[in-house]
Amino acid sequence: MRSVVASDYDGTLNQGGISADTVEMIRKFQAEGNLFGIVTGRDYIGGFQMFQRENLFPFDFIISHNGAAAYDSEGNILFSQSVNGNMAWRGSTLVQELVKTCLEMTGDCCGVAFEKSKLNFHPDSLKGVEVDVSVYSPLSALQNVKEFNMANARCETEEQAAQVVGVLRVEFGDLLNPSQNGRHIDISPGGVDKCTGIARYAEIMNIPLSNVWTAGDNYNDISMLKRYHGCAMTSGVKAAAQAAEHICASVGDVIKIVLEQNA
Repeated sequence: MRSVVASDYDGTLNQGGISADTVEMIRKFQAEGNLFGIVTGRDYIGGFQMFQRENLFPFDFIISHNGAAAYDSEGNILFSQSVNGNMAWRGSTLVQELVKTCLEMTGDCCGVAFEKSKLNFHPDSLKGVEVDVSVYSPLSALQNVKEFNMANARCETEEQAAQVVGVLRVEFGDLLNPSQNGRHIDISPGGVDKCTGIARYAEIMNIPLSNVWTAGDNYNDISMLKRYHGCAMTSGVKAAAQAAEHICASVGDVIKIVLEQNA
């Protein structure tokens, strides 16, 4: 029975670059009939589209939007889960209040991502200051948002990110699942995270969950490190290491462990 290795990208596969040894191990893993892919908080544009364009490593799948969407190696959508952003929420809509809250609390940029597109917003928009429309959208664009797959926000510090995540969990309850990734925040649909995204992919590919291996380094990787055969990076946060079965220096080392156990 073939295995799956699902790896986080930033800080895990990509640690200031991807080594030739790791790429060689990925190819060897795939040559034996196994599947390798990325599970990330990035969206389609910063995830699948960038990985395909830059061709830095071979992949069979990309689980993006922190578990809410997935693509095969050709970019076909395997699954997609969204949030009803148009629902009434405190005199406005859920997506409008979410973006406003993120911009106010972080003082930094925030985005709303869809299956294959994204809207970016700048905090100056709250003040009525003109922003670069080639990069940022006016807040009025949110009036047209019916559903979205993920939102994200950026903070100045990790401490601020942890605080904002706490507020979002209280403000939006089970409708959203905000998680911290360093000083960034990934906001998935309620009940969705990297762990659930991997489970959906494994079901589609008819692969037992016992054959799934994960690699990660940060807080938003903890659920998948706990649920599957988890391998935390030596450079990662302590909480990730505590959730994992193995501690590894690279994804190449993770694959070596999998191949040895499959031999």
